[in-house]
Amino acid sequence: METYGGVIVANLFTRSVKWPTNKSLAAAYAEDSMTELIKACKEAVQIIVAIGSLPDRSEVALARAKEFWLAAGQEQMYKKILLLVNGEGKPVHPLAIRNEKWQFSAWRTDWMKSERREEQDESSVSESDEGRKNV
Repeated sequence: METYGGVIVANLFTRSVKWPTNKSLAAAYAEDSMTELIKACKEAVQIIVAIGSLPDRSEVALARAKEFWLAAGQEQMYKKILLLVNGEGKPVHPLAIRNEKWQFSAWRTDWMKSERREEQDESSVSESDEGRKNV
C-alpha cells in the first residue's frame, strides 16, 4: 500500500470573487501568484487542474489558465498535469460535480480555444489512457 504525504490546494486566482467577470477577475490575483503556484507544483508528484468552464466565459480566466500552462511547460511539468473532467470529458470544477461521474484526463489545450479567439496555442499533451482514472 502506498502512502501519501498530503495535498496542496492552490488557485489560479488568489482573491475571492463572488460574481466572476473579466473586470473582477483581472484584480483577483497577486502579481507574484503564478510564481508561487509553480513553486508549489514543483513539489507535487501529480498536478490536478480542476478549472471548470470559467475560461469559456472569461478572457481573463482563459489567459490565466494559458499563463499557468506555459509556466508549467517552462518547468517541464506537462507530464505531471491531469485535468478533472466530467463524464462527457469536459473540464469541471470539483464543486460542480455533484453525483455525476468524473475522471482525470490529460490536459489538452484545445479546450482553451474558441472560434472567437484569434490566439491559438499549439501545445498539447498526448491523449493516452495513461494517467486516466475513472471513478
